[in-house]
Amino acid sequence: MDQNTVCPECGTQNEPDYEFCKNCGAPLIRNEAEPQPSYFTPPADAPQNNAQHQYQNGSQYQGGYAPPPYASYTSQEGIPAEDFAIFIGKKADRILPKFMQMELSGSKVSWCWPIAILAWFLGPIGAGFWFLYRKMFKPAILLFTIGIVLDVAVSAFTPNINIDPSVLTGDMYQSFTEIYNALFTGMTPVMLILSYISKFLYLLTCALTGIFAYHLYKKHCVTKILSYRQSGIDMRFYKLGLASVGGTSAGFLVIGVFSVAIIKSLLTFVVQYMF
Repeated sequence: MDQNTVCPECGTQNEPDYEFCKNCGAPLIRNEAEPQPSYFTPPADAPQNNAQHQYQNGSQYQGGYAPPPYASYTSQEGIPAEDFAIFIGKKADRILPKFMQMELSGSKVSWCWPIAILAWFLGPIGAGFWFLYRKMFKPAILLFTIGIVLDVAVSAFTPNINIDPSVLTGDMYQSFTEIYNALFTGMTPVMLILSYISKFLYLLTCALTGIFAYHLYKKHCVTKILSYRQSGIDMRFYKLGLASVGGTSAGFLVIGVFSVAIIKSLLTFVVQYMF
């Protein structure tokens, strides 16, 4: 018959299937002989031969099953890899090694290709989409604000470009001259300054978010997991709730795309009407 587990921190009696104390949230120590369910537990039909250790698809090895290399990772805050993996959801097998590297080296620097690519093409707004997808609302709103203000300012002070289609049918030199004049004639210092500022901020956003995105995401994961542990959640539903609190949200991303597009259009119209 299963026996209750006593919390080593506060002495509270916890049900046998609890992994953390229902009173203080501390990890519970179980009998070593007792099987412990794990996010990394192999399926029942997994091969038992682990002679070959060639890593494949995150947790599957050729010739057998073995946990991924980050399975034993525990952050300085005492959060095990299993909790991180459940909270992160998609791409946990790629993100957790980044967390482990930063933890071991004591560095805040890593590299996130998805956010760097978004920032390269869409600037601060593109980087904001990545944070929004990961449910990091504060940095997303900050980046959206910077990007919208910048894009609206550039649009408001950029003259309408009208090129006569007939020049495109002439010789190449004439066509190039007409297009060049249409683009640069009447460009004021304000327009040039805004253009350079825009390009600089795009590059700066790409570099900074590419380098520090995973550090910010790790801090977000730690804060949310610790807060969730202390919320008094029934530990029988701990993993299910943790996945719900974390994870990704395509719905928030879609809402963000439409909201940014609408706000940009309205502000651009208002600013151009005023000036």
